[in-house]
Amino acid sequence: MPRLRVLPIPTIATDEQNNIEVYRTFSPGVVNVHSTSYARDFFGFVEPQEGSGSGSVIDQEGNILTNYHVIEGATKLAVSFGGQKNYAAQLVGGDPDTDLAVIKLIERPKEPLTIICLGRLGEA
Repeated sequence: MPRLRVLPIPTIATDEQNNIEVYRTFSPGVVNVHSTSYARDFFGFVEPQEGSGSGSVIDQEGNILTNYHVIEGATKLAVSFGGQKNYAAQLVGGDPDTDLAVIKLIERPKEPLTIICLGRLGEA
């Protein structure tokens, strides 16, 4: 069964309590994206260049929404869920004009993924 996270509507919660609840609810679906690309230096030697950014899990198939500039030119992508373990990923598609990209986990954690819903539940 997918773990769909929904943030309860705050009633009398303080700002700090609300921030804590937002973090607890959504952080399992937020990932770190690590990219590696290769470029030539001044002397013509090829050197790896590493970048990183964040992303959000958008479905149980392992698709992740991130920024295009995070994955631009990458030859290797990896995703971590805040721990030491990295999971290989590949580019599904990207749009540099809107700075959005979708990557997909090649390998994934054993436990179900936490999905970050885009938009509001119940709206068509």
